[in-house]
Amino acid sequence: MARMGVYPTLKKAPAVIGYEAAGVVQEVGEGVTDFVQGDRVVVIHGFELFKTHVTFPSEYLFKMPPGMTFAEGAAIPVQYVTAKM
Repeated sequence: MARMGVYPTLKKAPAVIGYEAAGVVQEVGEGVTDFVQGDRVVVIHGFELFKTHVTFPSEYLFKMPPGMTFAEGAAIPVQYVTAKM
């Protein structure tokens, strides 16, 4: 859909793609109380997520349920947010 130009926030090439990601919290910033190092999370935020490490404000993170794979976690935003669009 990004390549088709459907997403209004799409940056012009060259751009780092990736609206969603899943992974493990490595560090937390000052004042963050909802997450701790080691939490498994999903993040959704514009582009720029197709990387090995990302940094985002905690309001863009959601804890993953136990037993959910990272692939499943990363698929949640694209399924539901795309449907809403």
